Amino acid sequence: MALKPSLREVLSRLREQGALAPDAEPRAMTAMEAYWRSAAATPWYVRVLIGFGAWMAACFLIGFFGLLLGLRDEMAFFILGLILCGATAGLQRISSQIFLSQLCLAFCLTGQALFLAGLAEITDSASGTALGVLLLELALLFFYPDRVLRFLATAGAALALLFLAYQPRILALVDLTLAGFAALLHLLFLHQARFQRGRGAELLSPVTFALAIVFLGALLGRCFVHLGREFRLEGSESPLAILTLGLAIMTMYTAARVLQELGIEVSGTAGATVLASLGLTALLTLNTPGVIASAGVLALAFHRRSVVMLGLGVAFLVGFGVLYYYDLSLSLLAKSGALLGSGLVLLGLRLFILRRFPAASVEVP
Repeated sequence: MALKPSLREVLSRLREQGALAPDAEPRAMTAMEAYWRSAAATPWYVRVLIGFGAWMAACFLIGFFGLLLGLRDEMAFFILGLILCGATAGLQRISSQIFLSQLCLAFCLTGQALFLAGLAEITDSASGTALGVLLLELALLFFYPDRVLRFLATAGAALALLFLAYQPRILALVDLTLAGFAALLHLLFLHQARFQRGRGAELLSPVTFALAIVFLGALLGRCFVHLGREFRLEGSESPLAILTLGLAIMTMYTAARVLQELGIEVSGTAGATVLASLGLTALLTLNTPGVIASAGVLALAFHRRSVVMLGLGVAFLVGFGVLYYYDLSLSLLAKSGALLGSGLVLLGLRLFILRRFPAASVEVP
């Protein structure tokens, strides 16, 4: 695992290369020291107790609203939910104190629940309710300045969009939505530096992680739909091979971009080996698109050095590997032979890569 340089080392190297203003390093170090002092000022257990108190206060107030409205008026639920969401978004922008932040988060989630319950009764339509949830979550994503809620809002918006794509019972539309999620995820990670310099820098982290979880989780459910007859829809079928090939193209494009940023020629032996390995993996797992999708997430995680995304990719890769094993229309003896053969092929490929492309030795001072 590569050692990450400290902030002082990065600033020193930038100053030596002439890419940093003379007064930038002291200002950056002063800002970091102030951040750590503020973080250490309040112990973690005090933060937990403050957050617990805020959530308890929210629960009592929720009960009060429920008794006041008699749990019958759906229009009151709808309006009260919108008021709570708007008021908490405004309060969160005014102050960032721990108690107020946790209280606003609890009330905002309560407002979303009231909005959902009221909208479901008013519209009496699953598609209309999902569309309203999609619009509300997108509004909160852009206007509520909190990472946790932005993560939840992204997940809610993605799930509502998937539900809308599921309504016509056309699996091709669901596959197209999943491919769109994958393309957006790869785009955000590949152009991470550019987005972090823009106005939406605070949106990048919660959006990418929520999108990755929803995408891989929905893809796991899509594989279950293909695997078991009891899960299949009554509508038109869509071959998983098309989705697998689409995800393979995205993963190979991402690998090519990563190789270019590392200074490795894509048309060279190393680039051809990487792309051929990804293409072979996709062809061998046509009915399990999650394998090549997880490989793409792992490539993004290694490239951006994201430990959380790396663990997420490994966990889903194991899950999709189990699905691939059970999807094989072979006997148990043939499956064990396939596992043994694939393991030997991977070990041989690793030995070939280590001998053909030896890693450069790095001296650590």
